[in-house]
Amino acid sequence: MAAAQSDQFAGVVASAGLYDLAGTVGRLGLRTRAMPDNGIVTNYAWAETGQGRMGAPPWTVLARYVANSPIYLADRIRAPMLITAADQDVSPLKQAEQLFSVLYRQGKNAQLVTYWGEGHVNAGPANLRDYYERVITFFRETLKAQAPTDGGFEVHDPGPEP
Repeated sequence: MAAAQSDQFAGVVASAGLYDLAGTVGRLGLRTRAMPDNGIVTNYAWAETGQGRMGAPPWTVLARYVANSPIYLADRIRAPMLITAADQDVSPLKQAEQLFSVLYRQGKNAQLVTYWGEGHVNAGPANLRDYYERVITFFRETLKAQAPTDGGFEVHDPGPEP
C-alpha cells in the first residue's frame, strides 16, 4: 500500500503480502482445508478485526476492501518492486502472482520470486541466502539508478552536541 500511496520510494520489497483483501476472506489454504471451520473463522477475523482492520465483511463494505488493496491501486505504483512469495504461505501465492502480472502488464519494473516449500517466513538456509542476496542486489541496483547526479548526498552538520 505504501508504494501505491507515495512516490517517495526508490524501490519496494513486498514479501508474503496480501494484495486483494476481499479475495483473502473465506479462502481455504493448504493447512485449513482439513479443518475448514478454523480457516474460515481465522480469515474473516484477520480481515475484519485483526491486522486487516476492515471492520466488517466485504459484502457490507466492499469499497473499503478495494480502497485498501494494492491490486486495485497498481496503476499508482511507480517504484520498482521485488515481490516474494512462497507456495506454502497462508498469504496466497496467487495474489503475489496477480500483483506481479498487473505491474508487468503496465510495463512497470517488477520482479516476482517464488520460494517453493516455504511458509510465511523463509526457513531453509539456501532460500534465506537467496532472499537476502536478491533484496540486497535489488536495492543496490535500484538505489544506484536513483543516485544523485552531483556525485553524492549532502551531509548536514548540526554542530557540536550540547
